[in-house]
Amino acid sequence: MWLPCQKQLRARASKGAALPFSRAVTGAIRQDCSWCMALAIGGIVFGILRFWRDEGAHTMTLADAQKTLIRRCGKFLVAAQLDGTTINGTNADLMDPVSEGLIACGVTPADYTTPTTAEVQSLAASDLRKFLAIAEYRTLETVLGNWAKPDQTAGTDNEQKLGALRDSLQKTLGTKLKALQDEFDYGSQASVIEADLFNAGFQEQPQEYLELDAD
Repeated sequence: MWLPCQKQLRARASKGAALPFSRAVTGAIRQDCSWCMALAIGGIVFGILRFWRDEGAHTMTLADAQKTLIRRCGKFLVAAQLDGTTINGTNADLMDPVSEGLIACGVTPADYTTPTTAEVQSLAASDLRKFLAIAEYRTLETVLGNWAKPDQTAGTDNEQKLGALRDSLQKTLGTKLKALQDEFDYGSQASVIEADLFNAGFQEQPQEYLELDAD
């Protein structure tokens, strides 16, 4: 903290009404301390606001989260005859993935089947990437669990076969699971190894993994 020199203190005292030198010193120090205190308080307030902005504040809603998942997984949802278009927060096929993403980030929905915007906004801003990445992975798992028979076609153009799209989905799931494990420590290491082995074997014998049970 800066303290005025003796010469400055004497000058201040000489301008006053013949105050004793000791009282002039005390008054000058108090004046300078008040400035220091104001600066310190300002710094603390700035730090709190910055922490709030970086850690807790974001504007993502449930609809925003579903919109992001549709953008990332929409073609797979449509191919599996699930809802790949609704983005207003009411998409039933995306509720489970959103809830799983919330739980992985430490937020437990009051109702697992219907997470809310308030619960999404209770996430720290620093957890949004993890939340969306895990919700995306769980969306793709939902797609795979609802996959149609491979003799049907995906989309209205009847050109891309579901088998080829399922091939892409299988490999995408393995890649994403490994990325989640590496970055967020999500999923067991055994699952990641199994995914790696699956992808390695899939590239050597792709037809083996295109076959689905008849029922």
